[in-house]
Amino acid sequence: MAHINKNSLKKFLLYYIPVHILLYYIVIIFAPEHPGKYFIAGILSITGPLVSTVILFFTVRKKRSAEKVLWGLLFLGTVFYFLGELIWDIYFLKMEQIPLSPNLANIIFSLKPLFYLAAFIFLVSHDLRKTRMAITIVDILIIVMVISSFSWYLLVGPFFTHLNATIPEITILLSYPLLELLILFGIFHARFFVKQAIVSKKSLNIFALSTVTMLISTCIYLFFLIYNLEDLLIYLNPLYTMGMFYISMATLYADNDQLPERMNSRKKDLTQSHFLPLVSIVLLIIIYGIYNRGIDELFIGLIFSFFLLFIRLFILLKENRQLNVLLKNAKQELEEKNKKLEKTIKELEKINEIRSIEARTDFLTGLYNRRYIDSLLHSLIKEANNEHKPFSILLIDIDHFKSVNDRYGHDVGDIVIQKAAQIFLSSVRTTDILGRFGGEEFIIILPNSYLQAGVQLAKRIHQKMEDYSILINEQCINITVSIGVTVWEINDQFNDIYRRVDEALYEAKKERNTIIIKTKTPMIDNEFN
Repeated sequence: MAHINKNSLKKFLLYYIPVHILLYYIVIIFAPEHPGKYFIAGILSITGPLVSTVILFFTVRKKRSAEKVLWGLLFLGTVFYFLGELIWDIYFLKMEQIPLSPNLANIIFSLKPLFYLAAFIFLVSHDLRKTRMAITIVDILIIVMVISSFSWYLLVGPFFTHLNATIPEITILLSYPLLELLILFGIFHARFFVKQAIVSKKSLNIFALSTVTMLISTCIYLFFLIYNLEDLLIYLNPLYTMGMFYISMATLYADNDQLPERMNSRKKDLTQSHFLPLVSIVLLIIIYGIYNRGIDELFIGLIFSFFLLFIRLFILLKENRQLNVLLKNAKQELEEKNKKLEKTIKELEKINEIRSIEARTDFLTGLYNRRYIDSLLHSLIKEANNEHKPFSILLIDIDHFKSVNDRYGHDVGDIVIQKAAQIFLSSVRTTDILGRFGGEEFIIILPNSYLQAGVQLAKRIHQKMEDYSILINEQCINITVSIGVTVWEINDQFNDIYRRVDEALYEAKKERNTIIIKTKTPMIDNEFN
């Protein structure tokens, strides 16, 4: 299976299924007296569930997590159907008839729809909360109850009056169409109302076709039993076999759709499906009012439907209480966050009050000093790590500044620092933070800015300094700068980001008059160099 092309297998089954069914009818119609008729018919009957079992087995092996659960349940259901069909065929070979009373085949057959129902309940519940899932199940039960009431009143009840059967016999016989009906509604709900299905639309359509085929076959089977047409039961087997072949097709088409397509196809709100049970109950009330005959099948169905409706309302009330609790908790959480935010603002205000202008500015340039820059950087890092607000940093050094001091004196050096500070100040935004870091080093912090903004500012400053000359004592002094650039990244602390920008400046000073970018991701470094 793992080495077989899926498309080839799809085409093979598409052509093989009608040939298989035709072959079955040829055997039972044109060779009625052949001694091997029942044996050949039995082999043909188990082919469908056998093929589906094999395909589902390899499908389960390939799936993971939620998909594995879904296909595992379908696989188990198919296995039990195969075993039931095998036992059924043995009955035919030994007795050439099936007894009406409950037997091993009946019991094993009934396990198949139970596992299938569990599979589609799981599929429906995959993207639902527990309470919402409970409501969905109750809705499906209401719809099935209404349909069952109509069916029993109009069709099944009158038919069973002709059938001499015990309560266990009737229970087993009716369990088949009832479970298949539940499966059909489970598929319907998954097809139209599940927002993120793990099975393709085409696969669900084929599953629905398989279930409808099984349901029709079961109804015909009951009709044959009621009117003592057991000899015709052998003609029914191809329909069941065809239904099992459809399971194989559905499995092969499970992954055929693209996930975005599956998701976009579920545009209907889940709550739209909940109108169906209410409408069905209203319809049942109207029909019962028209045919008011006291306590009959319609009345009993109406009582059970109202009971299920009461359960639904109870679940809704419980869900509303849970939502109120969640809303209250969310409100408390929001209030706590607001308190934390207010606390942070007060701390910042307190810092601004404590530190005077003299304490936070550099006496030579009037820019922020290192002490104040450090405190701002700590605050920005804290804010960035909590709220993911990025910022970039430039560390600037005046090239060959020692030679300027040595040649022209410290007074000229001070002028050079002041002129450089003016150029830097004319280059930054009003929201940027500019400071003298010490000696000939300057720092610029760009709040709410990514790396690209920092690089652009560095290039702008670098170009201005190259084009600028300072005239001192009729001598023209050209100044260049080396710049290191970095940006805050997730989980960065003060030492992390300062070390990175310091390393960038150190490398830039080796070459002089250049810009070096340092980040955690080397790919970003190369992007701007």
